[in-house]
Amino acid sequence: MSSAVDTTTGGEKKTSWPEVVGMHAKEAKEIILKDMPGANVVVLPVGSIVTHDFNPNRVRIFVDTVAGTPTQAWKDQADKLKEEVAQMIVASSTAGGLHERLLLIDVLERLCLDHLFEEEINAALSQIEAADVSDCDLGTVALWFYLLRKHRYCVSPDVFVRFKNVWGGFLVTNPIDLLNLYNAAHLRTHGEIILDEAILFTRRRLEIIWPFVEGSLAREITSTLKIPHPRRLHHQQELSILTRLVDDLQSYEREQLIPHVASTIDSYMKEHTVSIEVAREKIHMLKEESWKDFNSEWLNPNNVYPKQLLERIFNLTRTMEFMYNQEDNFTNCRNLKDIIHSLLAEPFTILI
Repeated sequence: MSSAVDTTTGGEKKTSWPEVVGMHAKEAKEIILKDMPGANVVVLPVGSIVTHDFNPNRVRIFVDTVAGTPTQAWKDQADKLKEEVAQMIVASSTAGGLHERLLLIDVLERLCLDHLFEEEINAALSQIEAADVSDCDLGTVALWFYLLRKHRYCVSPDVFVRFKNVWGGFLVTNPIDLLNLYNAAHLRTHGEIILDEAILFTRRRLEIIWPFVEGSLAREITSTLKIPHPRRLHHQQELSILTRLVDDLQSYEREQLIPHVASTIDSYMKEHTVSIEVAREKIHMLKEESWKDFNSEWLNPNNVYPKQLLERIFNLTRTMEFMYNQEDNFTNCRNLKDIIHSLLAEPFTILI
């Protein structure tokens, strides 16, 4: 409830509104604006730190954040919604199909809300691992594979064999199914040839489809081709190697302006007498091999490192992938402006 009103106005203007004490902030604001049209009314919790600059058009409303205030109402509503979603996850084991269960978990993770339902999601995944996917479509199988590997279940890529065609491609044309397969295949480890083939196939198909789609689907294809989901912000030696390789791919031209810098690309060009294009491709291949090392370590059941430590290493590596994947965004930080704006200010659509 409104507990006090403060203003920095001067002259003959009204400087306080004791009559609104005890009212809801919205009601108090309406009364103030009637007396002082055009005022900049700012609602703040009691005890907030404020500036002391003079602003003749500003009125501050200080609200009690404990008893019956909007803040408490929002918290109560959030708790209610959280309970409803938790019940949805539990109920999906009997009330919904496999695809719907997978979508629910995937959406929560993309919204970065999964930490609120860790217990329910872990219980659901333990059941999902045992699901029979032999009759499921490719999009469902790909999402099943992606989520389980993401959560350290070492499921076999052989589930994709029945989707291969006689020409070496995959029986899939739906853009969303292609995206699911492309993302799933990026959780590959060494020797998983069918996942290597899946990446090449789906990337070519998505690049062909992209000019003919629009809206949220076009944006999703663009962002996924730049950085697949397993490498997004969704040992130490491997981390440093991968970080250096990704950095070198985008900062080569900049570093040539600094005489003392010897990049990996420059060294490879000189040692093997190849062009910059060949050197870049080789470094890209080495980077992909390093990602396979990471995935193998993540899925290793005998790994002695705590999951929390591995997650932090992965997240740091994903940060480097994001920073250097297209351009050297660490140095040219202005390039991040549009990305930050789209993340924090623009609405987005999750494709299902």
